[in-house]
This record gives sequence, C-alpha cells and structure tokens, in this order.
Amino acid sequence: AAPPAAAAPPPPPPAVQQPLPVFSYAQLSSAPFPAGIDITQREKYLSDEEFAVVFGATRDQFALIPKWKQQKIKRDKGLF
Repeated sequence: AAPPAAAAPPPPPPAVQQPLPVFSYAQLSSAPFPAGIDITQREKYLSDEEFAVVFGATRDQFALIPKWKQQKIKRDKGLF
C-alpha cells in the first residue's frame, strides 16, 4: 500500500491590520491635519460614533453610496 499523502500545510494567518488612529472631526476638518494620515481619506480616522453623527449613516451604509455622492458629502462636511 502507498504511504498516506502528506497533509497540505495550513494557510498563513491573515495579515493583522493595525487599527487606524482616531481623531476628532474638528481635527480632521481643518488644517493643519494630524501627521501621518491619508488626507484623501480623512473620514476613516473618525470614531464609529462620530462618523455616524457627521454622516448620518454607519460606515457600512456610507460604503453603499455611489463614490461620486460620497465625495460630494465629504466635500460638504469639510473632509474632502
């Protein structure tokens, strides 16, 4: 009888993504902006609670809005 086939090695664990630092809407809506942030995606640095207050939607709900409309909303909120 043939020896049993070796089991495939387990897949590598997913890369652990470091959580983004959190800044207030006031810090993100006017220069000078916090050092080291992506100023084209400032909304990602809001807390979930403040995001919901500023945008009137959860992050998941906001993600479903067409990109052009997201950009308009971010521009209206001073985050674009």
